[in-house]
Amino acid sequence: MPGSLWDFSLETYRRPGVQDACLKLQDDRGADVNMLLYCCWRGGFADGEMPALLADLSPWKSAVVQDLRSVRRALKPMVAELGELSEPAADLRKKVAALELEAEKLQQTMLSHHSAKHGESSPPSPQAAVQNLAQYFKLLDKTPEGEVKDMLEILVTAAFPHSAKDDIETEVRRALI
Repeated sequence: MPGSLWDFSLETYRRPGVQDACLKLQDDRGADVNMLLYCCWRGGFADGEMPALLADLSPWKSAVVQDLRSVRRALKPMVAELGELSEPAADLRKKVAALELEAEKLQQTMLSHHSAKHGESSPPSPQAAVQNLAQYFKLLDKTPEGEVKDMLEILVTAAFPHSAKDDIETEVRRALI
């Protein structure tokens, strides 16, 4: 695994199926892609640590990252509708997308600082990742079922490419009942 969360995230996100799985979990289940990746990158959480972390991140996530995402998404259909202004609107959308990515990178820096302060209660592993993701979805008040479990398998398998896929599938099915 690469050392930094950002490098790990970029490497994992570009693997087959991960982007689609993460975006579907974000759009359909309200999951934060950065938290999904963070759950895989670091080891286990101490009791009460994840809820406190989510509370700390909430203002940044909602007031910055999600608002930039909303603007970028709102601009997408407008670009074609603006006729002669479509090119400048497309340029604006690209700038907003770059700002959104920068905001997400800053959020990952916050997550990395959190990890440095709190350490891990266990080293990164597929089992720790699955336990972290199970806890995260419980805090989201979302029960992972069917397709969600499949997407989480894709993510954990991509995060730990040297682990046996069957073992990861078993762990996901066992932990996310």
